[in-house]
Amino acid sequence: MFVFLMFCSIAAEPVWQWPIDPKFGVSATFGEYRGERFHMGLDFSTGGAEGMLLKPAREGVVFQVRAQDRGYGKAVYVRHPDRMVTVYAHLAAFGPGLKAAIQAAGKNPSQAFGTLALAYPIKASDTLGWSGESGAGMPHLHFEVRDAENRPVDPLTLNFPTLTIPIRSKIRGLRLLPLSENARVNEGRFPRTFSPDKGPIQARGRLGVQVDAALAAPRDNTLAPRGIRLLVDGRVLASWQPTRIDFADYRRAGTVIDQAFSGFGPTRYFYTFDGRHQSQAALPGLVVDGILEVRDKPRRLRVEITGFDGALHREEWILDPKAKPGQRLAGTPDPELPLQPTSLRLRHFGQTLVVTAAERAGTLFLPDQMRALAPGESWLFSLKDAPSPLRFAWRTDAGNLKREVALIGPDRAKNSTLGPFRLEVTEKPALPTTGALIQPADPKQGKGVLDFVSPVLSFGRQGLPVSGLRLHVDAAVANDPQVALYYWSFVKKRWRYHGPVKAGGSGVKVDVLEPLVLARDLVPPVIRAPKLHRYFEGPRVVIPIVERGSGVNRDSVTVRDKNGVVPSAYDGDRRWIVLQTEPSRGPWDVRVSDRAGLDTTVTQLRRPSR
Repeated sequence: MFVFLMFCSIAAEPVWQWPIDPKFGVSATFGEYRGERFHMGLDFSTGGAEGMLLKPAREGVVFQVRAQDRGYGKAVYVRHPDRMVTVYAHLAAFGPGLKAAIQAAGKNPSQAFGTLALAYPIKASDTLGWSGESGAGMPHLHFEVRDAENRPVDPLTLNFPTLTIPIRSKIRGLRLLPLSENARVNEGRFPRTFSPDKGPIQARGRLGVQVDAALAAPRDNTLAPRGIRLLVDGRVLASWQPTRIDFADYRRAGTVIDQAFSGFGPTRYFYTFDGRHQSQAALPGLVVDGILEVRDKPRRLRVEITGFDGALHREEWILDPKAKPGQRLAGTPDPELPLQPTSLRLRHFGQTLVVTAAERAGTLFLPDQMRALAPGESWLFSLKDAPSPLRFAWRTDAGNLKREVALIGPDRAKNSTLGPFRLEVTEKPALPTTGALIQPADPKQGKGVLDFVSPVLSFGRQGLPVSGLRLHVDAAVANDPQVALYYWSFVKKRWRYHGPVKAGGSGVKVDVLEPLVLARDLVPPVIRAPKLHRYFEGPRVVIPIVERGSGVNRDSVTVRDKNGVVPSAYDGDRRWIVLQTEPSRGPWDVRVSDRAGLDTTVTQLRRPSR
């Protein structure tokens, strides 16, 4: 069912005006997940093109403008009489009055000049500029409202005109995570995800709850809901309702969003209530009153999400500890890690390691014992007094592959070595005790693109944000300039570049527990033939780049003609090099490096005929 966005005004007449004609809808909401960050405004779609007229949301004074190749690109900052601030980002061009003010300050408004302070009065009827795609992202307008203390505010809580856009609220699934040794989901110890179908879920013990929820908007845009609530037997267990977000909390999205299973391509938002907030400072807008626990009786779990218009959409599940096979919802298990298939699954609960045979029977070899496991059988092993790392093997008729596991956390040793990795826990970590594992990588993942030079390092709490954890790598591996650290994206289902590694020093900061591997990039960038792209300010020569491994090092991009270096910028969203407004006529010599250091140079590229 479609819901029409009809946000009611607080007063008889709106105080604010939207800075752009909203006919193409909204492409991002306030508080959305952006990696480890929150999205601090509303994004308005511009129909895939530049050049929509922009006006200020109210009269005020332009106190700052920016023009950068990255980030917000061309952006305007307006302070209003009540000291509130509005921000307009990714512009194609500034309005005529602003252009003149920028030129009077000795800057070229068509080029990147950094940050410029102004004191330029502007009326609500004035032209602020035209929408574009400067900085980051495809064509759109990023619009922010900040209060007098510079805290971004959800514009939909203010007195703007009514928006009428067809939108649909969707709760796509419920993911349950066993959090204790006696917890079960469908009699298993591993997470499962359930669609909103009728029928009970077999569940008992302490359980983490994650909700896959979104808003379906026009032009295939997937937005985040404005809020979410969990109710157990009618009582609110947890809620997240961001109305303003302080910049001090800007990078704390992992407190409410699971970073392992959320992301883009396709867009997924998994809201998480699994106790992770307990090891972190309070986050305004997040209220949690305990952890879900199912004992002897069924419990009714209701999920409510807030749509763009403030209307609620609900789904309910029954969690029954006695639900029988054939009656209960089956759900789906988590996707497998990119490991060599050895029919062994591992999970951690505090200081307990759970080892489960999957579809194949085998024998577990530990330092002082061995144990046979039938398919589906689990075995619990206490790591409290075990050596760290604990080395063991799992032998089946498919082979004999080694494993290593160590416990990390504030109550464990400061350093734990697993294969080529050394995990260092600092003095005051925000890190619960959890397991770290190394297991053989599946060579088919990234075949022909990445060469794995280490096992996969994974953790017992995938997707958990942490602080106080650093990763060091053996010098023999780290000194190879083409070896870097990659993380596994459960959303994109491939390895993605994390960052370089170097021997010695402070190591790599680990912000979130996610599968990591060391790999050598095998494929240098490919430079394609130039073409013309029509931007708002006129056509420009662009040079497409294809990079499948570590990604383009934008600082390495160099374009030369017979007179020397030609000004250019790399657009990571479009994946091409953009020559400046008045480029040379060519031919050009182009050099591009990827982030692993592989170079490609092509000479005598010629200007396209049209």
